[in-house]
Amino acid sequence: MKKIFCNIFLIFSLNCSAENLPQGWMKTGSDPSGYDAGVISDLGLNPPVAYLKSNDKTNKAGFATVMQQFFPEKYLGKRVEMTVMIKSESVDGWAGGWLRIDGSASKTIAFDNMERRPVKGSTDWKKYSIVLDVSEKAESLNYGVLLSGQGQVWFDDFVFKEVSDSVAVTDTYEKIFLRKEPINNGF
Repeated sequence: MKKIFCNIFLIFSLNCSAENLPQGWMKTGSDPSGYDAGVISDLGLNPPVAYLKSNDKTNKAGFATVMQQFFPEKYLGKRVEMTVMIKSESVDGWAGGWLRIDGSASKTIAFDNMERRPVKGSTDWKKYSIVLDVSEKAESLNYGVLLSGQGQVWFDDFVFKEVSDSVAVTDTYEKIFLRKEPINNGF
């Protein structure tokens, strides 16, 4: 998991390509050549839909993501829910939507990639939700869908909306990567 988290930070400089994706979208990750991405019009709730699927070059330890980023001006200081519709087929690793809020120098402020509630196997269309607080110091909002391992996912209908503080955040950044105290200092 740490490898995926670290690699997702590097996506701005690693092997990005547009493939058959609409303007603004890119395919990247730790193993982008191991995955195909694009848009198809014959499947989905509201065609066209995007897809990400493994190919014969897929590295078992790698992942790819189809992503986009923007300046979150209208969400600064607010709690935001991102929803996305995802369908999967034969996912043997895991897949999920993801949302990351970055501050200056691309420092992560909040992050959730659904790794603790992944999409696995074959599933029908389902709405997934991620909720994060967008700091007043946020400089970019980065989001997409990732696939790790073999299989295919289709995705559609990303929606962003402000929600009240009564809606719990799904942020996993501090829970997974930052401890309250140091551990194992004596090895």
